Amino acid sequence: MLAPDSRADHGRSVAHSPVVGAGQTPPATQALVAPNSSPSLADPALAVLAAVLDDLEDSRKANANRLRQLTRAETDSDGEQRGFGLTEDHPAVAAVAALVDELAKLEHQAVLALQRAMRAHPLGPWVRAQKGLGEKQAARLLAAIRDPYWNDAEDRPRRGPAELWQYAGHGDPARSKRRRGEHVQYSPAAKTRAYLIAKACMKLLRKPCATDPDSSVATHVEGCVCSPYRLVYDRRKAATEGRTHAAPCVRCGPSGKPAEAGSAWSAGHRNADALRVTAKAVLRDLWLEARRIHLETTQPTMLATAPISDSSAGSSFPDGHTSAGAHSCCAVGDTCTSGSGGHPRSGARPRGAAAAGGQDGGG
Repeated sequence: MLAPDSRADHGRSVAHSPVVGAGQTPPATQALVAPNSSPSLADPALAVLAAVLDDLEDSRKANANRLRQLTRAETDSDGEQRGFGLTEDHPAVAAVAALVDELAKLEHQAVLALQRAMRAHPLGPWVRAQKGLGEKQAARLLAAIRDPYWNDAEDRPRRGPAELWQYAGHGDPARSKRRRGEHVQYSPAAKTRAYLIAKACMKLLRKPCATDPDSSVATHVEGCVCSPYRLVYDRRKAATEGRTHAAPCVRCGPSGKPAEAGSAWSAGHRNADALRVTAKAVLRDLWLEARRIHLETTQPTMLATAPISDSSAGSSFPDGHTSAGAHSCCAVGDTCTSGSGGHPRSGARPRGAAAAGGQDGGG
């Protein structure tokens, strides 16, 4: 059972106050607003088409596995032969194979329909402009989170990206895990889709940029054509080189034996943590674009003010920033050290690492 969206991060804001140097003009304070007549970006057609694709994809995979079992003749490692060993010309095999082919064609048609719906969506142009955000995966993410800017449960704008992070399972790790007997405080579907998008962005590395085999972090040349979110991934991964655990970590230890406090993060932990930060950068930029659309198409009612950067994800990233004005340190909930004293968060004190990211940033 998914908890109401209003529980996402307790509605806390992550508005950033950019550091202003000598001779620079402070950024204009922008308003967090509640539109009088919200043009919801939650598209029911997108949600239905995404659900149809999910059903067809699951059915195609299940029947492909059944087809494999019908023709499988190998013996398993325990000595048992679980396949039926039928030949491809067997009537049953031919029938199931034909059904799998038809399901694959239907799945392809569902993908095309979903992509067309994504192009027609108000966020479609922004999605197409982002390297690494495919229309299919972006549409499935939007089907899970509906309107990135709007809190449906309380019929109000989300107060900041942190609410979206929590709803998509990338907020407080302690509240973003399934536990037996407890209500889920996030959307598992949104968490999966955000992770898959981050993974796709991570794979978008283009020559002459290349991964250093020793550090497993890519070196990017000036003017590279890699996804901006690949840069987010590499910068975060470089930042965790040599990081040690503040507490025992089940991710880095063998089953039943968590890695001890003080031990170094494993390569898998650093990879998962960097993917998490990448997904949060995507979600933050999605929230900013949805916010821009809402502000341009409605008459706003002032709720609160906060300095928020509206630069796009495709812009160049200043040192210490992961995306659209977000600092790499606070992208996982750490207290920001890029400025003096951290970032204000709607009057709340800066949140420490343990509150949102902690050492288990890849959870």
